[in-house]
Amino acid sequence: MLELMPDNVCALVNLGYALSNLGHSEGAIAWLKRAIELHPESVEAHDSLGAAYFRSGDRGKASEELGITLRLDPKFQGELRKLLT
Repeated sequence: MLELMPDNVCALVNLGYALSNLGHSEGAIAWLKRAIELHPESVEAHDSLGAAYFRSGDRGKASEELGITLRLDPKFQGELRKLLT
């Protein structure tokens, strides 16, 4: 999918999420940052990036992403919120 549509935010978020869940935080973070560059208002991208930071041990950046996620959508119940609360 990304070969055909390299700027597909949904595909970037899904890839980052999958890599994060497989323990590949560095790759996940890179893809998720790209998704956010393309669509800074993506709650899912910020949530997944925060979860990747959390899994990599960077609680500070995870917390920052949670703040962004909640500012974008205060009712969002994503993975990061569950990890940090």
